[in-house]
Amino acid sequence: METTFNFPDSIAVVTGASSGLGRRMALDIATRGATVIGIARREEVLQQVAAEMRRSSPTSGYVACDVSDTDRYASVLSVACLAPVARALVPGAYRRGVKSFTPS
Repeated sequence: METTFNFPDSIAVVTGASSGLGRRMALDIATRGATVIGIARREEVLQQVAAEMRRSSPTSGYVACDVSDTDRYASVLSVACLAPVARALVPGAYRRGVKSFTPS
């Protein structure tokens, strides 16, 4: 039985993508065919992660954003959720007080 998932033609938004579990998830999901939008505060590190993601998913990218800035975070998610494909939000970062976001 196959236990891995593949995500061709999907978009995944991964928070905390600059390090730790968020980074690992972003790279793994990109390897499995998704376009990954990595989100984290440290742009310099995100650029490096994005370069790694693009080796297997050329359309992947990043947005420097602190998820505790709820207005900015909601704006980033709104743009990412406009694509007419399956989507996933992968929370690799969590900030106390951040509310969930549901696209309209």
